[in-house]
Amino acid sequence: MNSGVTVLEDDTRGGVRFWGVPHTPAFGEWFFQGHDMATYTKKIPAMCDVLVSHGPPYSILDTVHPVLEQEGRSLNHLGSKNLYTRCQELPNLKAVFFGHIHGSHGEEQRLGVNYFNCSILDEQYEIRYGPMMTTIKVDERPFTTPEDEISRRVG
Repeated sequence: MNSGVTVLEDDTRGGVRFWGVPHTPAFGEWFFQGHDMATYTKKIPAMCDVLVSHGPPYSILDTVHPVLEQEGRSLNHLGSKNLYTRCQELPNLKAVFFGHIHGSHGEEQRLGVNYFNCSILDEQYEIRYGPMMTTIKVDERPFTTPEDEISRRVG
């Protein structure tokens, strides 16, 4: 939790840098909720390419219909404002994957970043949505397989 990994790293590319954040602002009484999100979002490294988060950034695929009330206040947007702000600060961020807010399944793009609410359940915890697939272009250089490299060296 609150850690990362780099994949597809080799001598010609820096790899694809993933980071994961399991915490969300308070919404219900489940584990990993009700935390000071700034504590976790400030740990997301500046060079992150793909962010995987339990919950959404504020105002991005983060609404429940009908609007719910919690502790006497209406909750139009349930995402994290700290996470939203941190996403805007990450110069290489290409995609953010999350769930948690079941009723907002879908995808959206803002300022060149693709956001995906990958929930498969509806608000009644019934399976409603299928899995999501996407291609993320992280680097302008063409992707090569090990076989391509061997061919290039031999040919």
